[in-house]
Amino acid sequence: MQLEDDDELSPVEPNKRPENEEEEDGILLYYKYTQIPDVEELLAFYSSNCNSLHLLGRVRLSPLGVNVTVGGKLCSLKKHIAAVESNPLFHGTDFKLATCPPPSNNRVAQECGFTSLSIRIVKDLVTLHSNPMLKPPEISDAGKHLSALEFHSLLQNAGQSLDNESPTQNKQLVLLDARNVYETRIGKFHAPNVETLDPGIRQYSDLPLWIDDNSDCLRGKCVLMYCTGGIRCEMASAYLRSKGAGFENVFQPSGIEPHLGCTSPSPLEGSPPPLHCKKKFAWLVAPNFSQSSETHWKIADCPFDALQYQQQTDGFDASLAYLRDVYAQQGPFDGILGFSQGAAMAAAVCAKLGMQKGEMEFRFAILCSGFALKFPELLNGELIKWPSLHIFGSDHGKDRQIANQASRELASLFDDGCSVTIQHDSGHIIPTRSPYIDQIKYFLQRFL
Repeated sequence: MQLEDDDELSPVEPNKRPENEEEEDGILLYYKYTQIPDVEELLAFYSSNCNSLHLLGRVRLSPLGVNVTVGGKLCSLKKHIAAVESNPLFHGTDFKLATCPPPSNNRVAQECGFTSLSIRIVKDLVTLHSNPMLKPPEISDAGKHLSALEFHSLLQNAGQSLDNESPTQNKQLVLLDARNVYETRIGKFHAPNVETLDPGIRQYSDLPLWIDDNSDCLRGKCVLMYCTGGIRCEMASAYLRSKGAGFENVFQPSGIEPHLGCTSPSPLEGSPPPLHCKKKFAWLVAPNFSQSSETHWKIADCPFDALQYQQQTDGFDASLAYLRDVYAQQGPFDGILGFSQGAAMAAAVCAKLGMQKGEMEFRFAILCSGFALKFPELLNGELIKWPSLHIFGSDHGKDRQIANQASRELASLFDDGCSVTIQHDSGHIIPTRSPYIDQIKYFLQRFL
């Protein structure tokens, strides 16, 4: 179970660009399955082009195509697109280009993978099978691509045909989510009268086995498969179609742009999704809090308190009741993880529940960049005897949200006989590089 704070991204108004657009930073994602006659020659092109344009990120090349995620100045990214499009091999490529503010510091950039340029030749762009001896399906037999409008129209008018070559008339439509469980928990498509199949896989290479075990749910159906950027659907839809008769009608969306800031499932009711989610969630919100979308500013009648966030405890009972419902419906869970305000919430849950058996049982807690709330259970001097992992920025970690002292005070409330502390220098994030990731893995291995 993962608890996070309620940060959100503000949507950008469409068709409204800043005047200095070409000086803005951006990020570019694209892939293309196509036969590459000379991979070494393509490697030389990407090395020369990306370095000359000062692009950073990851480029993966194989005899079957490319998978690219790079960042840099918008003007440089557009020049890169033009250079790639000049190669006939890449005609029809769907380039996903978006403005993106630069990382706040080098540590954040390093965590995101944008401090260097990595260009590698690989065997597979995505790993469909964990067994290297199994041959991947023919990518040329992938499912038919649908535009965003076709995608939504098909969901709205389930059972009607898309064209004469691939009839869906009288065939039941099902949605197949090709992502892993960590992504599907954030949100997935829902449409009236259309079943959404969530395999609940931990990694993409587990999907073929799930398809094999659930063939009866897919045979004879019109399967609309979706993932994130689209590259996983290419291989997965080809695998499904390779199963032969009864699996011909497989489709996948293309050109659907991701909507950042939408962190809850968005139901589709016959119209394209909104530019951003209206539904918002937060921990520790007073029960009488107004959910109006309008904001009214007024001058406070008291001095600004920089530590006010540590005083907020209203709404805890409502938050705890929500967790109990989630646990009852989706549990059990091995542990509870919280980040920032979510870590404060998770620590309060640990103190409230204790380690006794009850309606919610966790084996460990992971608290990242957290702080202690002013609850009696946390201030009575009795140590919390939960196996716990505390991850937070060091004195020089430049965590501008939660001070190092606040996170250390939270860690001190847990019994150090069963707790582990990791201090890093990467700011207000969870580090994923060595040696920190190795320490995290070592902690979790105790519970395997």
